[in-house]
Amino acid sequence: MRKALFYFIFLTYFVFYGAFLSQASPEDEAEKDILTTIEEQPLKTQAKKYKWELSTAASLSINKEKNGPYRFTETVISIPFRIAYCIDKNLEIEPEINYWSERWDYRIYHGSDWKLFLLVNLVANFNTSHRIVPFVLLGAGMMKFPEESEIEPYNEWVETKFCLHAGAGLKLFATKRVAIRVEYRLMGYSENTEYDFQHKIFTGISLFF
Repeated sequence: MRKALFYFIFLTYFVFYGAFLSQASPEDEAEKDILTTIEEQPLKTQAKKYKWELSTAASLSINKEKNGPYRFTETVISIPFRIAYCIDKNLEIEPEINYWSERWDYRIYHGSDWKLFLLVNLVANFNTSHRIVPFVLLGAGMMKFPEESEIEPYNEWVETKFCLHAGAGLKLFATKRVAIRVEYRLMGYSENTEYDFQHKIFTGISLFF
């Protein structure tokens, strides 16, 4: 009797379990497959559906140097605007406009200037099984360098110089269309007879469409 009751309960369980599974709609299964694909292959999904990436960011750096009893302080704010086109599943070409605003203080003297970078970047993305996508980039372009010194108000000039940069970062996908973009860059440009190198960390947002 106990054995027959055991078999009856066991069979009833499987009958109800099979009925529960049969009630799952095709839409639910399709949605589950899509979510699984997004989680496992976010970059492939983005590359197939969206060809453009629009992004901006900001970087703040403060450099301090001491020369005897005096201190030199330079504050630089950098804001890039970029629009990238996906030419391959993992490769983007990315024109960029990068604006720098600089302010320096030395003893009783103060000054400000700005730089405008016109760049073209090549961005290589690395496919992962998560929503975090690493990338590296290499770029080149021209730099406009206007300057007006507060010490000599009429001393103004505009120069155009060649510049290079390289970097690496992460795209953290919050949704299929929105990602937080964090990156490090080493930027180099010629100033007078020497090359000046700047280390920058940018934090911003990317939109895909």
